[in-house]
Amino acid sequence: MIIGLFSILALLGIFTAYSERGNPIVEANVEGTETQIARGQTIALWSCAGCHSLDKELPLSGGENTLADVPMPLGQATPPNLTPGGRIDEWTDGQLQRAIREGTSPSGHLMPLMAINTFRYLSQPDLDAIVAYLRSQPTVESEANQENPFLSSLRGC
Repeated sequence: MIIGLFSILALLGIFTAYSERGNPIVEANVEGTETQIARGQTIALWSCAGCHSLDKELPLSGGENTLADVPMPLGQATPPNLTPGGRIDEWTDGQLQRAIREGTSPSGHLMPLMAINTFRYLSQPDLDAIVAYLRSQPTVESEANQENPFLSSLRGC
């Protein structure tokens, strides 16, 4: 019975991980005013830098392997570079907003380590401010641009 329950839970998890999800992408074009960029920088410093930076400061050039201290061979999970040198440079503002708010990649797949509970209820002006700040950062090349082997078969990683 326990094995059967575990199997059902595993199948539900696989279905959730591989299925497309999220709301439709809303067309957005963030202005990027100085006020938005300043507000976005403040929000990014307290909410994004903890994961997407090596020293918990700006710029958001990618973080450390969050699975380094886990005593199981799960691979690596490195938060990506969020400067224009990273993958978000190819994303639209609407795709970026959905990724922040819902943890869903542009292809509609789960981004399993995105802390969406932190961002789900952000006001639209604050979400616009984060996007404006991310677009205004200087380009930083980093090794965090590489694909993560952790659950790498998930297309949103």
